[in-house]
Formats: sequence, C-alpha cells, structure tokens
Amino acid sequence: MNAVLLGAAGLLLAAQSLAQPELRASSEQTEGSPEDVTLAVLDVSGNHLGSAVSIQTGKGLLWAVTNRHVVGNLSRVCLASKKGIVYKFNVISSTTDKRHNSKLDIAFLWAPIESTRGLPVARWQNQPGIKADTLPIVEALGYPASSYAQGMKAELSKSSGLVVPILDDELEEGFDVTYTAQIQKGMSGGGVFANQRLVAINGAHSEPLWPVTWQSRAGKPIAKDINEKLALVSIGISMEVISRELREISAEPRMSSAELDNAACKGN
Repeated sequence: MNAVLLGAAGLLLAAQSLAQPELRASSEQTEGSPEDVTLAVLDVSGNHLGSAVSIQTGKGLLWAVTNRHVVGNLSRVCLASKKGIVYKFNVISSTTDKRHNSKLDIAFLWAPIESTRGLPVARWQNQPGIKADTLPIVEALGYPASSYAQGMKAELSKSSGLVVPILDDELEEGFDVTYTAQIQKGMSGGGVFANQRLVAINGAHSEPLWPVTWQSRAGKPIAKDINEKLALVSIGISMEVISRELREISAEPRMSSAELDNAACKGN
C-alpha cells in the first residue's frame, strides 16, 4: 500500500543511522540489498499473508518486522526470500504504544541465527528532514497477493515515489510516513527504502476499498481535508517508531531453538 509520510515535526530529523551496535549485523549475518532483505510472509501451509523485512541480529537471533494486520493471531510464520529459500519465524504481535495505551500495527518476527544462515539484514536509518524543494525519493518493495492468487511464482514488486509531508501529528497504530510510491495488496510490511537504506515499512495503500477515517496517535480525529489527502497516498511506519519498539522487545528473553515446534514450512 502507499505509505503516508512522516508528518510529525519530531520525526523530520536529519538523516542518521538509528542502528545501535547491538542492532547491526553480526559477523554471522551480512547487510543486504533491499531486494534481498524484503521477504514474503506465508503461513505454515504456504498461503501468502503479506511482506516483511529482516532488520537485525543479536543474542543469537535474527529479527524481522511486518505489520500486525499481516500475521494476525499466528504464533509461527514462514518467510520466503526472492531466491525461494523459506525460513520459519516466531511472531510477537503484541507491540503496544505504552504512552497512549494503544496497539501498534507492528509485529516482530524472530528466529535463531543458525536456522537463518544466508539471510541478510537491512541497512536502516531515520527518515531525512523534509524540504519542499528536496522531497526524498523512496522505493517501496513487497510481494503482491495477486501472483499468489493466480498460482504463479511470487515475484518481488518495486515502486518509486516521493515522501510527501501531510501530517502534523502521528496517526493511530504508529503510522507516521506518507509517500506516493504505489503499493498493492500483499505489500504490507514490505520495506520503504531511501538510498538503499530502510526508512519505513508499508502499512496502507492509496484509494482504500472503503472509506477510512483516521485518528491521531492520541485518538483525536484527523481533519477532513487531511483525511482526504491520506486516501491518495501510501502510509507506513518509520524506523524511528519500529526501532524504539524493537529495543524493548529484543531485550526480553526468548525460547531457545530447541523449544520451537518442528512443523515444516511449505514454500510457494
């Protein structure tokens, strides 16, 4: 879906890497291109759910991120690379914005590094400051649902566009980025990249199938004219929001690989 740009003034910061040492790729994992780190999300039966991005390693685990609405209540999903390699991941979909006591449309996925060898992680950074004469060009990636529905081998889709300042406040569920790159159903959770660096994930596309009335993160209704503009762009969640939540989640203890179920993933 087209992602809606960072509108909150606090998010329009100078471009800089958010990755702390513990968030960078370890010696066992390499940083990859947008195409290599954007993955299709499948259930264990091989049904397509959406897209995701591998983002960090640490403490023997590899982490990926997608939208909560992509994985729903599943506790296990399978991530497929463009090379057709399928990896099993565990789901953490209970991310909550404690400041506003609300759910975020973010789900983190994790797997032991030993089971994900060869899968690179994204280089990522904060969204650059927005100036009218230098609107950042971004590329949105993901795996559309259409190819799965037609029984074809899923192919990665890419679309370029501009980050456009629309919002004065962050939207509900963590959405804070708006852009013109066209996204399709199934690309939710896929990466939004600027200069090969991950700056956001897709969340909602333009021209929704039914009218959407957005609210701010604090629960205040968005003005009608702004809401109409949001229907014309894609909307996403920035790495500033994602990295903040990831630091909390990744600090919690996780089960070992020996405790995972043995259900095999089925590729497409």
